[in-house]
Amino acid sequence: RTEIAARAGNSFDYLANQETGFLASEGPAIIVLGKSSGNFTEVLEPRIDGMEISGAMTGGGIFVNAYVDHLDISNNKITGNEGTYGGGIHVGNPDVTAEVDNNIVQVSSDNDFINIHDNEVVLNGATFGPGGGIGLYTGTNDYTIDHNFICGNFAQDNGAGISHLGLSDNGVISNNTIAFNQNFNQ
Repeated sequence: RTEIAARAGNSFDYLANQETGFLASEGPAIIVLGKSSGNFTEVLEPRIDGMEISGAMTGGGIFVNAYVDHLDISNNKITGNEGTYGGGIHVGNPDVTAEVDNNIVQVSSDNDFINIHDNEVVLNGATFGPGGGIGLYTGTNDYTIDHNFICGNFAQDNGAGISHLGLSDNGVISNNTIAFNQNFNQ
């Protein structure tokens, strides 16, 4: 097994307490990695646009790890992908935790201003957790999920179409068609 590494001259940062190697999310079709110092802005807005993304195993169609701001995911057909914590689109990390005042809490992934719009997210699956179609996790602040067709996805846990787990302030989910998704946590 080969560990994911940045190409020569570039680097990315793991979250505090995050194991290296992306064990639960290895093998996505597209992985987006950022630096804690910030590398994306409204002017330098990263974009995944106009693609067909299919057939990914374990990591889902699109996996956004941490420190990625202003990402625009639009006009894609995301179909037939499998992920541990999000089959179609997986933003953040539900399994990175820290102890605060004798309580275990999820660590913020610090992925702000994510805009997911005008996509077809169909027939994807989350094999362990929630988020068969789209899974958002702690620290995805000021996100927008708008005008997507989300259909026929499944999840082992809740949220087969869209799942949001943890604290993320000021999110908006609007004007989507969410139909015929199912979970197996009955």
